Amino acid sequence: MEKYAGEIYAILSGLFWAMAVCLFKKGGSQMPPITLNLFKNIIGVFLFAISLPIVGQPLFIDVPAYDYLMLILSGFIGMTLGDTVFFAALKRVGASLWAIVTAFYAPSVILMAYIVLDERLPALGFIGIAMIVFAIVLASTKKSDRIEFDKNRLIGVGLGILSLLLMAAGIVMMKPILDRSPLWWAIQIRLIGATFSLFVIVLLSPKRRELLRAMLPDKHWKYIVPGSIIGPYFALGFWIAGFKYTLAGIAAILNQLNMVFIFVFAWLFLKEPLTWRRWVGLIVALSGAAVVIYFKSQADALAPVP
Repeated sequence: MEKYAGEIYAILSGLFWAMAVCLFKKGGSQMPPITLNLFKNIIGVFLFAISLPIVGQPLFIDVPAYDYLMLILSGFIGMTLGDTVFFAALKRVGASLWAIVTAFYAPSVILMAYIVLDERLPALGFIGIAMIVFAIVLASTKKSDRIEFDKNRLIGVGLGILSLLLMAAGIVMMKPILDRSPLWWAIQIRLIGATFSLFVIVLLSPKRRELLRAMLPDKHWKYIVPGSIIGPYFALGFWIAGFKYTLAGIAAILNQLNMVFIFVFAWLFLKEPLTWRRWVGLIVALSGAAVVIYFKSQADALAPVP
């Protein structure tokens, strides 16, 4: 079991994130994206603060200041910006369409690994990316005899892709730190950095009273509180653990299983209609993500040993 710990963590991350997405979709419609992001991060920081003494990891350890700065910057890019844009996207698209959009996650990780870590970027992988684009276009069209797009939905898809690029940049840039750092400590520092930057942005906003007031208890708490526990604690923890204990490419493709989980949960719990366009889109998007990962692994296998 320990041998496949990274793979198990990556799958569990997808499962818990699918639960969180559906809960946020159900209860987050009345809360501004940046407020919802701050709310779930505050809960995440609190939960990890409790957990650190239990797992025997201190909040501050003797590492170069560079490691702290990179984790904080990773949190700002991936969580402050990425998660806020994600919530803005989720307001505009259904959970089942979001499941298809997340197929861009694996290509985003590979692209960012190429930019940040100088990993190989296989040209044939663009076949898979083209398949994902086709899947999103198909799933985004309305039921009609001709192609017809919903402007609000298209904006949501664009924001979704942007959020995935930001999340991928955040996780890739912290990969070298993860390889030499305690897991829970790294997650908490990253989360603290994201929460602090979000709080500063909210305080500097002309609408700060409105944004902060939106966090007061209301009927939507029964969805966003569980989502804020499952998302930034369980899903985030397993997500980063997957990257720490297995290869980035393997973690990325296993994370893509959240597409299937979200798709099923959206039908079961959100009662979203699953049209043939969505079903075909899901299958094509999953296949496209698999193609991207396959050609990436082939390129890595053929790469010269340094």
